[in-house]
Amino acid sequence: MRYRTLLLFLFLVFPLLASDRLIEALSQGKFSGEIDARYASGSDEEGQNTTAHQTIFLEYALPPIKGVDIALATQAVTQNAENQERVNKIFFGEARYESKTDSFDYRLSANYYSTLFTPNEETQTVTAQALGFKAAIDLERVQAYAAVSKVSDSDYTPSMQPSLKGRDKLLPTASLLLSNNDAPNTRAAALDVKYAFHKELAFGSRYSLAEDEKSMHSYNGIYTSFMLNEVVKGLNLTLSFDQALQGEEEKQWSLQFQNRF
Repeated sequence: MRYRTLLLFLFLVFPLLASDRLIEALSQGKFSGEIDARYASGSDEEGQNTTAHQTIFLEYALPPIKGVDIALATQAVTQNAENQERVNKIFFGEARYESKTDSFDYRLSANYYSTLFTPNEETQTVTAQALGFKAAIDLERVQAYAAVSKVSDSDYTPSMQPSLKGRDKLLPTASLLLSNNDAPNTRAAALDVKYAFHKELAFGSRYSLAEDEKSMHSYNGIYTSFMLNEVVKGLNLTLSFDQALQGEEEKQWSLQFQNRF
C-alpha cells in the first residue's frame, strides 16, 4: 500500500513540476511578430477592382535548453483579387546546437517546415513538408558544412512557395542562387567550404545535388566577400556565381551590398 501511495504521488507531482519548468522556460523566450497589409483599388472596363494582400508573421525563440536553441515561426499570406482568395501558410521550426573543442568550433542544426496552400475557395488545400539537417565546422581560417534534406511527395510546386520573413531559403541544401531544392519528393545534399584569406576577404564554393522523381540536378557555385571599411564602415560586398551542371543549362550572377550600422 505504501509503494502504491508513493507511485501515485510521483505520478501526480512530476507532471506538475515538468509543466512549471516548461512554463518558466517559455516565459523567458523572445517573441516577435509583424503584420503587413496592403490594399489597392482601381477601375477598368469590367468595373471596380480591389486587391488586398495581408501577411501575418509570428516568431518565438526559446531560451537555450542545455545548449540547444529552438526557434518557431509561422506565417500566413492572404491575397484577395477579383473575388478570389489565395491563402498560403508556413509552419517552421529549427533547433541549433553549438559547441567548441580546443581545435575547432562546430554547429549542428535541424529544421522542419510545413506549407499549406489554398489557390481559391473551391480548390482543395495542397500541403507539403520538408526536413533538413546541417553539420558545420569552423577552423582558424576555414568554415565548412554538409547538409541533407528531404521534401515529401505532394502536388505542391515551388512556384507556390512564399519566402519566410528573414529567411531567403528554408532548406540548408539550397544552392547559391538557382535552387531552393523544395520541389516535391526531392532528396538533396550540399557541401560548402569557405576560406578567409584575412578579416576583410573570404572565398568559398558550394556544391548542391538534388534528385526528384524525374531527374537529377546539380549546381556548383563560387562566392567571395569583401569588407569595404575604407569606403563605408561596416560595408560588405558579396559576389556570387551559380551554375547548373546537370538537369538544365542555367547560370546566374549576383552582386550584393550590405551595411551594418
